[in-house]
Amino acid sequence: MVDSRVDKLPTDYYIFDLDGTISDPKVGIARSINFALECHDFESKDEDE
Repeated sequence: MVDSRVDKLPTDYYIFDLDGTISDPKVGIARSINFALECHDFESKDEDE
């Protein structure tokens, strides 16, 4: 169960990691592309391609 107080905390800052220094977006991007390919009846690719 999520604590309802979390919704009431003020947010002063947002962090955008546009160059991937904080997290590596490779897996998420590869999975999204493969999902789109499969939805349009194309063969999915290896995540390292």
